[in-house]
Amino acid sequence: GITRARELLYITYASRRLFFGKSSLNEASRFLFEIPSTLVEYDSRSEETRDYRSSRRFDSSDTNSDLVYDPDIY
Repeated sequence: GITRARELLYITYASRRLFFGKSSLNEASRFLFEIPSTLVEYDSRSEETRDYRSSRRFDSSDTNSDLVYDPDIY
């Protein structure tokens, strides 16, 4: 869990998945938007491995991202 992260916490989620053979879009958990923006760093390395069909990273208007949380800042 988040409480066990000592240095960095990487948060990801599946924006699209198969459920009983049907593709469905998933929204990010609302708690991601509760993390203060001063504690969030976007990991640019994730863009290198991202498939061209993937969504953009999330910000206040988007819901897909790979985030880095640094507990030392908090």
